[in-house]
Amino acid sequence: MIEERKDLPKGVTQPLPTDYHPELDDTPLLGEDDAQLYMSYIGILQWAVELGCIDIALHVSTMA
Repeated sequence: MIEERKDLPKGVTQPLPTDYHPELDDTPLLGEDDAQLYMSYIGILQWAVELGCIDIALHVSTMA
């Protein structure tokens, strides 16, 4: 199934590296305004999924 995906760069076999540890991520958190904007974008994308763009459902739920 992964081999059929044409949008992944060559040599990539999975979406995240095996040594990725999100619990160690130390990037700063969003401010209140930026967090509200991000949640708005997620809501828009969730409506797109509800309206039939199911191909982005996994990505939207991951971002949410």
